[in-house]
Amino acid sequence: MLDLNSLSGPWMGWSIQYGNRISERMKLTIADCVIIGTGVDKDGEFELTGQFQPRRERVTLTRVYVVTTEPTQSGVGIPYDYDGKWDGQMISGLWHRRGDSRDGGPFEMWPARDEDIESLSLEALFQQDLSLPRELVKGALLVNRGLKASASPLILERVRPASWANRL
Repeated sequence: MLDLNSLSGPWMGWSIQYGNRISERMKLTIADCVIIGTGVDKDGEFELTGQFQPRRERVTLTRVYVVTTEPTQSGVGIPYDYDGKWDGQMISGLWHRRGDSRDGGPFEMWPARDEDIESLSLEALFQQDLSLPRELVKGALLVNRGLKASASPLILERVRPASWANRL
C-alpha cells in the first residue's frame, strides 16, 4: 500500500453531479496527514483542505470554489464536503454540498505522477489471477520500466524513477 503522506503533487479524479461525470485535476500537498491544494474542473477553480486519518484510512476534504464558470460567480465560497477512504491506490467516497446532503454524489481521486501511476498499475496487476509466476511477471515489468531485477530472491535496484522501488 502506498503511503498517502508521500504523494504530494498532481492528482486526477472525477465526481458525479446530477448524473454527470465531471473530470478534475488537482495539485495537492500532503504532509503529516494534512492535505491542502488547488484544482480545476468544468465548474471552475477550487481550493481543497483536509486531513487523513491513517488508522481508519479515512480522508475528509472541503472544497471551495474561488472562481466559477458561471457569469454571476454564485458558486464562489460555497463549501463542499468530501468523505472518503484511502485504499492504497486512490481516495473514493461521497461528497455533498455543506448543508444539503441531497446535492452530492460519489467521487474518486488518485495520484497523477507517472511513477505513481506505473506503481499503482503494477500493484493492481498482481491482485489479478495470473497464470504466470508472479516473480517472472514482476521482473519483466520492472525491467521494462527501467528497474533491474535479480533472479531469486527478487531484489530491486533503482535506476529510474526516484522513490518507487521501495513501494513494490
